[in-house]
Amino acid sequence: MFRSEINNSYFKNNYEITKKSNLKVNEHSLILKKLLLCRIVENKISELLLNGSIKTPCHLSIGQEAIAVGLGMNYLKNDSVFSTHRSHAHYLAFDNSLEKFFYEIFGFFQGSSNGMGGSMHLYSKKPVNFYSLPIVGGTIPISLGSAFHFKNTKNNNISFCFFGDGAAEEGVFHEALNFASNLEIPIIFICENNLYSSHLDIKLRQPSDKISRFADAHKIKNEFIFGNDVLEVHKSGKKAIDYVRKNKKPYFLEFLTYRLVGHVGPDKNIDVGVRRKAKDLDFWNSNDPITIYKKYLIKNKIINSKSFDKIYKSISDDVSKVIEKVIRTGKKPDIKFLEKFHRYG
Repeated sequence: MFRSEINNSYFKNNYEITKKSNLKVNEHSLILKKLLLCRIVENKISELLLNGSIKTPCHLSIGQEAIAVGLGMNYLKNDSVFSTHRSHAHYLAFDNSLEKFFYEIFGFFQGSSNGMGGSMHLYSKKPVNFYSLPIVGGTIPISLGSAFHFKNTKNNNISFCFFGDGAAEEGVFHEALNFASNLEIPIIFICENNLYSSHLDIKLRQPSDKISRFADAHKIKNEFIFGNDVLEVHKSGKKAIDYVRKNKKPYFLEFLTYRLVGHVGPDKNIDVGVRRKAKDLDFWNSNDPITIYKKYLIKNKIINSKSFDKIYKSISDDVSKVIEKVIRTGKKPDIKFLEKFHRYG
C-alpha cells in the first residue's frame, strides 16, 4: 500500500522564500544568470525541436533547474559530475562550454562528444569531469568508481551523482549505497524526485514517495529539500559538499521538484500518467524556481523587474548568437572518424 511521506504542504501552497540569505549580491547575480541560462537554452531547444532543426531526442529540465544551479556553485576543478538523460541543466550549471553543447545537440563534430552522442551523451574535461548517460541508474556505479579513485589518491575531489526517483528501483542503486557507506566513499548522491519515472507516477511504483528512506537504511547522512528553492538547494548543497570533502564519507540529498514539460521534448504530457493533470501543471508553474527566486530578489531589493528583464534579454541574445555560429560553422563527423567505430562494407 502506498503511503506519502512528503509534507503535504508542498502540494498545496504557493512557495515563498522567507529566510534571508547571507549571500553577496554578486553571488545572487551568478545564481540568477545560471538559472536563466538553463531555462533560455532549453526554451530555444524546444523551438528548434518543433521546427525540425534539432533531430536528437531531448529530455528537458524545465522546472528543475534550481537543483543543478544550487549545487553547481560549489564545485572544485577536477570534481566528477555524473548526469542522466536529463542532463542539460547539470552540464550548464557546472560551467561547461555552451558552444560545445550546441555543436553536440546539432550533431556536429565540434561538439562535446564529437557529434556522436547528442543530448544524452554530454562530456567535458573542464572545469569538471562531466559525463552523462541515458541508461536509468547507469552512471551510479561509475560515479562511485570515480569517488573511490578520489579516496585512494587522497585528494580533495568528490563525485556528484545525479539521478531521478526511477533509478531508485534499480538494483545497482542499492548496491552503490551499501558500498559507499561501508567503504566511506566521498560521493554525493543527488536524487531529483520529480514524482515520475517517464510517464509513471511514483505511487504506482513504490510504497513511499520519499527516496531518502534508502539512505537511512544504509546509514548515510541525508536531507530532504524543496528543490525549487535555489537558496535552500545552495545551502544544503554546500553543507553536504563540505561534509563529504572533510570527512570522505557519502551524503544523500533528495530534492522534491517537478518537470514542467513532458518526459521527452517540449510537450506538456497532460493526461499522460495517473496524476499529471492540467491543474497539477498550473500549481507547479506557480512554483517555478525562477519565479520563486525572482520574487525573493525583488522583495529584498537585490534587483527590480527592469534589471531582471535586462539580464534575461542579454543572456537570450548571447545564446542566439551561439546558436547562429554553431549552425553556420558546424561540421558533420567525416567518414574517417566514423570508421574508427564502424567499418562499412
